[in-house]
Amino acid sequence: RKRRRLNFAIDFQLQCPCCFRPGAPFCDSCEPEDAAKKLVGLRSLITAHSVDAYIVTNQDAHCSEYIAESDERLKFLTGFSGSAGTAVVTANQALLWTDSRYFLQAEKQLKGTEWILMRQFQPGVLDIKDWIPKHFAGKVVGVDPVLVSAEAVEEWRSKWASKVELREVRPNLVDAIWFPVRPEDPCKPVVPHPLEHAGEAVKSKLDRLRKALQEEGAEAIILSALDQIAWLFNLRGSDIECNPVFFSYAAVLPDTAMLFLRALDEGQPGLSEELKQHLSDAGVVVRPYGQFFTDVKTSVAGRKVFIEPASCSMAVFNSVPADLRIKGTSPVEKFKAVKNEKEIEGLRQASKRDSLALCELFTLIEERLGSSDGEELTEAAAADLMAKLRLAQPLCVGDSFPTISSAGPNSAVVHYRPEPGSCSKLDRGQIFLIDTGGQYKD
Repeated sequence: RKRRRLNFAIDFQLQCPCCFRPGAPFCDSCEPEDAAKKLVGLRSLITAHSVDAYIVTNQDAHCSEYIAESDERLKFLTGFSGSAGTAVVTANQALLWTDSRYFLQAEKQLKGTEWILMRQFQPGVLDIKDWIPKHFAGKVVGVDPVLVSAEAVEEWRSKWASKVELREVRPNLVDAIWFPVRPEDPCKPVVPHPLEHAGEAVKSKLDRLRKALQEEGAEAIILSALDQIAWLFNLRGSDIECNPVFFSYAAVLPDTAMLFLRALDEGQPGLSEELKQHLSDAGVVVRPYGQFFTDVKTSVAGRKVFIEPASCSMAVFNSVPADLRIKGTSPVEKFKAVKNEKEIEGLRQASKRDSLALCELFTLIEERLGSSDGEELTEAAAADLMAKLRLAQPLCVGDSFPTISSAGPNSAVVHYRPEPGSCSKLDRGQIFLIDTGGQYKD
């Protein structure tokens, strides 16, 4: 795929020879100097955009807990592959904040580079919201408004007041130095979630939502959280590993409901007939994902709009004038939290099946370790075996997160993830810890 050129004030050529693997300090071909090349490029763009510092979050446009490979900008820039972190790059500093779950991992992955690890919540370590005004009072800090939550921005601005100017910078500066090519944005098939599993039709959910909006004094709602959208429209996808979601936005008004999907963007495959019928039956209008910001402004213009700052980006939040925003926890989030009878039964049955797979794993491990001529079992092999046993269960889709399979001292490492070829072997005299979960259709 040809990389779309971005129109920046300066032009430069950078090469990224590394390809970081999840859970491994560096790729075989990676050298610490590569991180320096990325920082040179990023600093050139920071200067060109007249900002003094640039914030890089570990988020996608929907404030998702898990992100797709194409959204792993923090990992690309720093080499740090933990799920929680934020970076700040200045003319002469590069700092990464993360919490105690990832201190050991970050130390290894940042070793030999310019990056400074800021151990979040430790004595004497300022959080970003406190560090910025201390070091950049009277200066300009840039951030991509699509990749930071409105809630975070509100907190920063409340703390910084007039001391620091927070400036929206688009397009994303990390994307501009992502050579040779940034991974494709995922656009995998979206499929209807059967009523026999959902327990409530889309029309019923929309009716409940409109009633809740009316009670809040709102005439519309904008939805950005992928899990809320999947639940509301009884749809499932697989755009993010281990998550049954798909990239989308939605807007619900008194007389219409709009769903914005990547499958309708230029060059994408479009919708299946089954999906078209499912949405048409519910009275849902489907539009291209790429047209969301243009279309939604027109659709909700002049209306009171309910919006959830915790799950929407700064860009989505700013698409609604301040005097027309009604802020709070999304009614969809509240509805989703209260399970109906079908959902409760699905949880029970899926839990039984997943427990059976886990019991089968423990049996095989005991047999393997108890045999004098048994084949050695590594942490990675145990994780793979767990996935295989789980997938053999009816209605299983796959893992709900990468399995943490750890033996001996590794069991004390938070969020440990074994790497084939370098991980430990299970031993009968050592503790074995496994943290695992599955996704099931019901």
